[in-house]
Amino acid sequence: MRLRDLCLVGLCACGDGQGTPSVVSGSAGLDPEVASEVRAAQEQHRARPRDPEAAFALAAVLDANELDEPAEAAWRAAAELAPQDARVWYHLARVCERRGDLAEARAALERVLALAGDYVPAHARLGRLELEAGRLAEAERALERAQELDPASPAAPMGLARLALLRDEPAAARALLEPLARRLPREPYVQGLLARAHAMLGDEERARAALAAEAEAGPPSVRDPWQAEVQRRAVGLKVRLERAKARLAGGDAAGAWRELEPLAGRGDELAVLDAQCQVLAALERHAEVLQRIDAAPAELRASALLALKRALALRALGRTAEALQAVDAEIARNPAHPSGHALRGALLLELERPEEAAEALAAAQARHDRSLATALDLARARGASGDFEGALGELERAAAAFPSAPKPWAYRSEFLALLERPEEARASLAEAEARGLEPELVARVAERLAELAGAHGAAGGVR
Repeated sequence: MRLRDLCLVGLCACGDGQGTPSVVSGSAGLDPEVASEVRAAQEQHRARPRDPEAAFALAAVLDANELDEPAEAAWRAAAELAPQDARVWYHLARVCERRGDLAEARAALERVLALAGDYVPAHARLGRLELEAGRLAEAERALERAQELDPASPAAPMGLARLALLRDEPAAARALLEPLARRLPREPYVQGLLARAHAMLGDEERARAALAAEAEAGPPSVRDPWQAEVQRRAVGLKVRLERAKARLAGGDAAGAWRELEPLAGRGDELAVLDAQCQVLAALERHAEVLQRIDAAPAELRASALLALKRALALRALGRTAEALQAVDAEIARNPAHPSGHALRGALLLELERPEEAAEALAAAQARHDRSLATALDLARARGASGDFEGALGELERAAAAFPSAPKPWAYRSEFLALLERPEEARASLAEAEARGLEPELVARVAERLAELAGAHGAAGGVR
């Protein structure tokens, strides 16, 4: 069967005063934007050395930009000026924890809870520190108090699940985590813990599915207003790239590009150029992606990241054969990387070479590509080769690895219809719809099933 004859094509997601050390003078490796923010905060602190707000601002800038040693000194100086400000002690605890000084972090958290005993993240953080120290009973008390204060917060049940795992109680951990995973399917820590619980219970299939979900998860969603207040002061290259990535993941490609605009003159840095190309591709400015990569220094063009982005741009511009040549060259340089094989498989599908596509996609999976897109492409390749049973097997594995994804069930319905199993095909489409398949795609697949039923002489409608 030719690939274009399959309905599946339509489903594809194609230090200063007050004891605070200077970190600007002599810090040649410091990001210029970070250095500028630190310098401004230091100048304000020098002008108002006894002002708690100026001390807080300096400590926050240092902390947000992960200059941990001076940040710790700055938070201690701020605590001397405002010893009753629970926020200062909380941030001191955070920095001490980052630096590995868990005893100091615990002592600072005790000060926080003496001043603000209802701040949930402080209880949750203390519970985590107690777990790290092996004081399980103390950890349980802190985490249960956090849960009592805010039953909706995921921090406490995640901590309690980790405690259950440490106590070799995976069933109890799973009972805590599964409701969280349904409510917060993109919370990475939940999925990671759930994978451990499934593995400890011997459920390797569900463990793999949870690990796959963790790999595709978003940023952590635990609420911590005090920490967020400090993190807003983060600046520099790393932060801009992270913000651009977050905006892009949220569907705001134009906003992501605005985050990158101040970096216009830094396109000779791999991280910057890679982010620029990713956002330009989302904005469908594929010709500009090619221009930027082709104008880059030779050592950057040799990067696998950029080589594959160049191939994707060629593909988007309809230059599929050139894209395949570019991918083949990258695979020759780096045969172990799964992304090249996965992209090669997708390009071969577009060129109507399904048997070769299946080989390339299987090679990607053999190199630990566990993505849903590769699994679906492999099923399409097997189906386009006429191996409908093989396609069904791939889709069943994909459905098990991604239990909330609708497309394995939608693809599966068409292959079942092709195998003249109409009742199973209708049931599979119903499963896809229940998992959130878009109504227009449900209608498209239903039309395809009706067409196949007619072709096979089956009686009755599909829906």
